Parts: sequence; structure tokens; C-alpha cells
Amino acid sequence: LVKADPFKQMSFTHIVRCAEAMTTHLIPGGTDVVREGDPGDYFYVIERGSADILRTNDKGDDDLVATIEAGATFGEEALLQNSTRNATVRMREDGELFRLAKSDFDLLLKSKLLGDISAEAAAEKLRQGKADLIDCRTDEEWELWRLPSARLMPLETIRERTRGLDPNREYVAYCRTGRRSDAAVFLMRQAGLKAYSLKGGITAWPYEFEGLALDI
Repeated sequence: LVKADPFKQMSFTHIVRCAEAMTTHLIPGGTDVVREGDPGDYFYVIERGSADILRTNDKGDDDLVATIEAGATFGEEALLQNSTRNATVRMREDGELFRLAKSDFDLLLKSKLLGDISAEAAAEKLRQGKADLIDCRTDEEWELWRLPSARLMPLETIRERTRGLDPNREYVAYCRTGRRSDAAVFLMRQAGLKAYSLKGGITAWPYEFEGLALDI
């Protein structure tokens, strides 16, 4: 666990608490650990083996989104948003996983790797040039209305695109209500970035917008 991204910023004592709350599972190759559309119930860490992340396309076929290896984590997005799984994770070969129940995830990880910021505080950081805006909504939402100078990074791309962000900058992520940006910030913080989720989302932003700004 010490080598897995979410735990790198934590004390050894807290990592031990997480380990004590986890269960270990041997998973045969070809097994779907989580399925797209299922409710979120557990957070996972790959201890041994690798897995494919698959997402259903418009034709009903599975598209390969990414392959993750030992030390990678998955399952946090559905837990943070209280939503269903947005992808299927399938083991490529026999492997071993650590599993953490949602209640323990909320207590041990969510509280450590989340941070909200008010619209007023975010606006002040932006005015002083201390932070950049990350819009983690969809392309369609972005085209309709957005915050000025924001950079579009849909939530499903955050995991890969954090590699291109400056670790010396601060970031304010936003979505419509704050749920998706919570998930984005969790991923950004575990990658070592200083990030905040805009409290209340774009619907709570009292300042200027770009785009059509219709139906808000």
C-alpha cells in the first residue's frame, strides 16, 4: 500500500489503519471485478496482476480505455459520486486485490484526499493568479456554459491527464453540482497535486460565465 498513489501522502500509522480495514481477494484472469452500471460498493488496490478498464460504446461493444498494473487503484469514482460504475474492470490474468468497503473508504480515504473551496475563495485565488480552473464535465456541457479561462478535462480523462499538470500550481475543479469534481480532486490529490473541488459546482458560481449560459 505504501507504493500505491492514494497512500503516498499518508503517515505509516494511517496506512496501517487502512490495511487493517481491507480484505484480500484472489481473482482469476478474465473475471469482471466491477461491471459498468453496477452500484459502487468497494474501493480496490491491485496487489498483483493487471486489469483492463472497459467502457461500452454506442454500438454496445466494449472499448479498452486503459490497462492498469500492480499498485493501481480503482472504484473511487462511484463511491465519491454515490453513483453506478462508469466502466468495467476485468482482470487480464490471475491476480490479487485489496478491497475496502465504502464505509471504511469514507472514513479513512475520502476525508484525507478531498477538499472543498467556496466560490469566493476560489475567485480570489484566480484573481491573484494562484490557481487554474479545471472543468471536469462533458464536452456538451462545456459548449453550453463554462467558467472563464477553464481547461476542459472530462472526469474520465483526469487519471491520464494529471501527468501534464504542473505540480507547483493549485487547481480548482468544478462540475455541475460538485460530485464529479470531488472524484476529480481525489484523483488529482493522489497524484500529488494541490487541488480543490468548487463547493456547489458551477450552479453556485455567482460571477461571470462564458458560453450561452442557458437553462441554469
